[in-house]
Amino acid sequence: MTVLTSTVSRDLDADVTFVDLNGRLAVGTTATIRSELLKCIAECPVAVIVDMSGCVAETLTALTVFRTVARHHAQQPSVAVLLCGTDDSFQQASVRAALGPVPTFASRSDARLAVAAVRARQRRLTLRYGPTLDAPSEARLAVADACDRWGLSALAAVAMLVTSELVTNAVRHAGTAVSVEASVRGPFLHLRVRDGSDLAPVLSVEPSDPTRDHGRGLPIVASHCTAWGHVANPTGHGKLVWATLRVD
Repeated sequence: MTVLTSTVSRDLDADVTFVDLNGRLAVGTTATIRSELLKCIAECPVAVIVDMSGCVAETLTALTVFRTVARHHAQQPSVAVLLCGTDDSFQQASVRAALGPVPTFASRSDARLAVAAVRARQRRLTLRYGPTLDAPSEARLAVADACDRWGLSALAAVAMLVTSELVTNAVRHAGTAVSVEASVRGPFLHLRVRDGSDLAPVLSVEPSDPTRDHGRGLPIVASHCTAWGHVANPTGHGKLVWATLRVD
């Protein structure tokens, strides 16, 4: 039986997820790999880099799994899918046809540079705050200003609310420094808030007070966003909570 294993790692600073494949990629194992890659894409990193250096593709048909997952759901920001650890055989016309728009790179460092170039072209705001009571209001005003500068004024009110909720949760429950990032990715505004707590966010079902502009919890985030989720920090304590808003 063909054996193929995958190992997933994340670089939250670079906003990249790595998937290392080891074994033989065959038609019979593509369903498992497709599921794994789609889970990674659903977390909305800028890119998923698949390392093929320990993997052998048995057929061209098996390689089409990467083209398939690159066409992910339209209800989330674009996530680039790249292959690295590839040799000259991946430049053959038949292989390129099987991969479609999925780019290939000889090394992981080359793929990381390509992702960094993608991030550099995106409209992006990065902020950092201490665990103070002023952090939520300062963050939401900064995000509102960014929306105005990016021509997304119609989205500013919702972006402010979501940012305020995410930062408030981080300040209250983590009590650590908080970093906030907002970026425009295709037809979506992507918000990310990092803190130093390992405690996973919980979607509360408690009733909220509609007269308050913060502190109403994740139900507010969930009700206003196309998607949201969290990722544990792979290099130490902390987590990242993200949410996406459709621009139109």
